Parts: sequence; C-alpha cells; structure tokens
Amino acid sequence: MGELYGIGPAQAHTPTAFGVHTIGILATLPESTVQRILGGRTGRLLHERAKGIDRRAVVPTHLPSPTARAPNAASPSTPSTPPPSAPSCSPSPFSSATGSATASKPPGPSPSP
Repeated sequence: MGELYGIGPAQAHTPTAFGVHTIGILATLPESTVQRILGGRTGRLLHERAKGIDRRAVVPTHLPSPTARAPNAASPSTPSTPPPSAPSCSPSPFSSATGSATASKPPGPSPSP
C-alpha cells in the first residue's frame, strides 16, 4: 500500500488493519467503503489513484525548441554511410518478368461464354 502516491506509512497501516493489503484490493472496493476507512476526501483520492485516475493537470515544465535535432541524426561534419541494399527476393507469382502486376489464372475449368 505504501507504493501508492499520496499514502504515507501511517495511512498505509489503516487499510491493512481492515484486510486491504494491496492496491488491487483497494481498487476493487466500493468508493464509499474506502472513504469510511480513510476519510471522505482522502478515501476518494486514493481510491481513484488505485484505479489509475489522477485528476491533476499535466503542466509541461520544458518544451523542446523548434530547432532541436534528434539525438541520432547525422551531423553535416560526420560522413554518413549509405543504407545497406535490400536482399534480393524471388519474383512473386503475381508479377511478370517486366514487373507488371498480372495474376496467373488458377487451374481448373475455363468459364463458358
């Protein structure tokens, strides 16, 4: 229970005394039961967090600059090697030697006119 954000050692002891030993058990209990054990506001808050709900606003602390480069992008001073060529594959049964996509007809009776 102590791994749940917002619950300290003293608060972790209270649900344990009621048989709630894991965050999963806390999440499956009705919210009203958790509120009776931990108090109204704290019970609601910890019940939501046990279910993965966090209503706090996400505020970015750092935005990337528009001129930032990817860390693995090749710089102009670094010579780049060409990518390896693709392995050759056998021709597809659905293409001809010239590369046009023509499907071969399956064996069987020919359609009547």
